[in-house]
Amino acid sequence: MKKWKFVLLSLAVFIGLSVAYYSITLADTVQTVSVKKFGAKGDGKTDDTRAIQNAIDSSKGKTIIFPKGTYAIREITLRDNTSLKGEQAVIQAGQEGKRLVNLYGRNLTIADLTFDGKEQVINGFFIHKGAQDIKITNTTIQNFSTSNPNLDNHPIPVGIRIVGETKNILIDNTTVKNIYSKVRVKSSGDHYVSRGIFLMPYTVAKPEKAPENIVIQNSVFDGIGPKDDGDGINVQSFKQKVTITIQNNRFENNHKRALKIQDPGAIIKGNTIINSFNGNNHYDTYNIPDNYDMYAAISVYANDVIVEDNDITGIGSFSAAIDIDSAQNVTINNNRIENGIDSRYNLNPLIRINTVYNRTKAISGLTITNNTLKNGSNGIYFSSPVRNVTVSNNTLVNSK
Repeated sequence: MKKWKFVLLSLAVFIGLSVAYYSITLADTVQTVSVKKFGAKGDGKTDDTRAIQNAIDSSKGKTIIFPKGTYAIREITLRDNTSLKGEQAVIQAGQEGKRLVNLYGRNLTIADLTFDGKEQVINGFFIHKGAQDIKITNTTIQNFSTSNPNLDNHPIPVGIRIVGETKNILIDNTTVKNIYSKVRVKSSGDHYVSRGIFLMPYTVAKPEKAPENIVIQNSVFDGIGPKDDGDGINVQSFKQKVTITIQNNRFENNHKRALKIQDPGAIIKGNTIINSFNGNNHYDTYNIPDNYDMYAAISVYANDVIVEDNDITGIGSFSAAIDIDSAQNVTINNNRIENGIDSRYNLNPLIRINTVYNRTKAISGLTITNNTLKNGSNGIYFSSPVRNVTVSNNTLVNSK
């Protein structure tokens, strides 16, 4: 009798484990789906747009897998509860266009993929109004540009575009590179303009609510240009604070600036900004003296901004490594800032306050502390009166 009880117990355990294993396997099968099952070829020649869009539209709540290959597309759209994951896969432009990927809705994830505009699409990702809870990780966004002046009225190449009424967006361990303007933008003074990541309202005349909880971290911005107006990250034209944290990123070969902050609320911390130019980075459409290599590492033209623990270095010189204008309650603390020793460093300061565009709004609530400032005409230069300013414990090396 005991023997039969043991056999029955063993059988029950076996059946239980088998059911559990089957359930887990079935759950795993339900959770992922390959774009190949929807007819995507991934050969770099076939237009895979329809197959990929069908996979996206039919797979809400699942992770859509891109096996190794190159997938040519026109434009795709992600909506609620969509996840894309690559296995050494490239999604590339198959023809000219304004955008490669549109993101709408909630709970969107993109991971382990490369998106290549092939210099014939203007925008990589466009994150639309109302989008939230978005994660972009371990992803490369590259080669977005156009030489066609008729492709768009505002042909500003952008890696990731974020408009208003968006929130909870994480961009982590991502590379944005080779975003380059080749067509003058008439609405921007007939200059060449490009952005790695661009936060601006969809409608500037009637801006949406500012983005909330945007985090850009552990990422690389490389080759944003030209010098006329090529910035790694730009935030502008919202009426409220933009709660954005930019931390632990690396910027190099950004022709004009790494960061341009024109709206309040930014935290800029722990970034490495490299001036990669020395006498070989020039303006095309500005008739102004070209006596520096990059305009700035960081430009702050807004209130309530913290710039802390950043390394600003490289072989070239800045007009000003940190450039501040028309701002209140700005903290510049514990940064290491230097021009290249073989650059034209003696022509310009390292931190400059209130010189851009001859603005008249007084700066107040400014704190500049614990910074190391090396190789500049001045360490800190005030070109106009300021109020309520604290300057202390800064170390000057080869500067005055």
